[in-house]
Amino acid sequence: MALPLALIGRLAGGLARTGGRLAVRADTSDLERKISKLVRDSERQIRYATAVALTRTARAVPAAASKELESVFDKPKPFTTKPSAFFTQPATKARQYSVVGFKDAQARYMRFGITGGTRTPKGFERKLSGLGILPPGWIVTPGAGAHLDGHGNIPLRTLNKIIDALQKGGPGRTGRLFVVRPGDTNPRAKHLRPGIYQARERQLTPILLFAMSAAYQPRFDFAGVVQKVKAETFPEEFRRAYENAQKTAR
Repeated sequence: MALPLALIGRLAGGLARTGGRLAVRADTSDLERKISKLVRDSERQIRYATAVALTRTARAVPAAASKELESVFDKPKPFTTKPSAFFTQPATKARQYSVVGFKDAQARYMRFGITGGTRTPKGFERKLSGLGILPPGWIVTPGAGAHLDGHGNIPLRTLNKIIDALQKGGPGRTGRLFVVRPGDTNPRAKHLRPGIYQARERQLTPILLFAMSAAYQPRFDFAGVVQKVKAETFPEEFRRAYENAQKTAR
């Protein structure tokens, strides 16, 4: 079957006659450019929305972590639980992840509550070791006569006064303090636990007690908190960010 020449002329831009067949062709380059632009724009919007949602999700973690810390630990200090104890690193279109964690000062001790392990000696304990009072592998705990702050800890000024008194005195009785070292053979110390005692009217009251360092068990599931916040926060934040990106797209 052949087509009239007049009709062939009208279809010259879209039809090419090849023998007894007709090949249909069209110039799709403009359409391809538009589709490519739509794909690129969509990819940019998705990466932008992902970065915004990840950043907002990371910034929601400290509040949730603070609540969890309050329930896991007994009277934790605000230094540990307040939002400023954490840092966040925002995500970007190029770096599709955000970071959240404890700041260095808090991370030094919180890592034992998160992953467990044996804690390193505190500054006060290192000073006692330097004075030859606390052997390696031992730690300090509050005694019955210690005055504690609202979080169950011995105030730093009290610890500094003890160190000052020990440095000014000699072995054994130091001013009004009496030191019992692990393995002490002093007859007066035979029935006493190793530690530092306040001497008053022939009575010794334990201010600090020494104990062998024990391994900490993980107590704070930080990764679990982050995953929970991500599941509750990310989808909605992504939806809002993507809708905004589409509205403001050029």
